Amino acid sequence: MIHYHPPLHVWTRHHPEAARIAQSLPRELLGLRTRLLVSDVCQRFGVATSTAMRAISLARRAN
Repeated sequence: MIHYHPPLHVWTRHHPEAARIAQSLPRELLGLRTRLLVSDVCQRFGVATSTAMRAISLARRAN
């Protein structure tokens, strides 16, 4: 029997943590460069780079 597992990025993209982080990001920070924000979000919330990128993307779309 073959078990299929979707690639890791599929799970990361839909991780609920990204939406929670996006809501807590202040609007003033969203004008900064993405690279600076990603490292800050990774350190502050203890998440991976892909989850941080997703959170920033969601926050920018919401504002």
